[in-house]
Amino acid sequence: MRIGIAIGAVVVGLAVAFLVVVVVAQRRFIYPAPRATGEISAPGFSRVVLHTADGLDLGALYRPRPRRRTIVFFHGNGDSLRGSLVATQVIAAAGYGVLLPEYRGYGGNPGSPSESGLYADARAATAFLRRRGVASGDIVAIGNSLGSGPATEVATGEKLGGLMIVSGFTSLPALAADATGLPIAPLIWDKYDNAAKLTGSTIPIVVLHADNDQVIPISHGQRLALASKTFLLVFAGVGHGLAYVPAAGTAEVRWLDGLDSKMSSRTKPVPAGGD
Repeated sequence: MRIGIAIGAVVVGLAVAFLVVVVVAQRRFIYPAPRATGEISAPGFSRVVLHTADGLDLGALYRPRPRRRTIVFFHGNGDSLRGSLVATQVIAAAGYGVLLPEYRGYGGNPGSPSESGLYADARAATAFLRRRGVASGDIVAIGNSLGSGPATEVATGEKLGGLMIVSGFTSLPALAADATGLPIAPLIWDKYDNAAKLTGSTIPIVVLHADNDQVIPISHGQRLALASKTFLLVFAGVGHGLAYVPAAGTAEVRWLDGLDSKMSSRTKPVPAGGD
């Protein structure tokens, strides 16, 4: 009897310890920013600065294309601008404008990442484009994995020209509960409630998900497609790295080409540079 009580106490103690770690250190797990590895550049891209509403200056890469839609790509939690360049290379080759913002606390940027912080970073990215003559209706946001959060926030909130969600989740608490099998959703500070924001949205939306995603189950992609009343593109035999598979880029370009080809803005963009 005493042994059973002792074992039970140990189990309870371990559970409590786990919950304490979840509460105290959760943002270290959610935002494992890679170490800065020096200046990142690519042919056709210029280094620019995004100014956030809370006073941060964030580095980004920008390749303008007059009279074409501009894609803003928000990468996943463990990625960087290098990964963003790879994920958007098919889109860039197709002739679309591309803006690759880097989050606060990532890539040598100041600040600490959080849900509200990444939303501010996303708004800084679209504000940057509008100052260069790109109308909101000509901006399409792509959110990969964690990036589905800021992409969905800014696309639905500002009624952008479109939204592509790649390997995204319905909400971060829902994903945490699915991953652990424990009722820890109320303990997650950053919500990123994508499904709720998609409900009732009228902007063009497409959801891409791999059938073998071991990080974010395809059920999340299915629920996002249902919430937005749009279709789900399923990629067989691919994992969570879907965004970097050429087939995904080809599908994204096909979807972009299918959008209304008549641009809502004919203002000539200002040359790239610091803002």
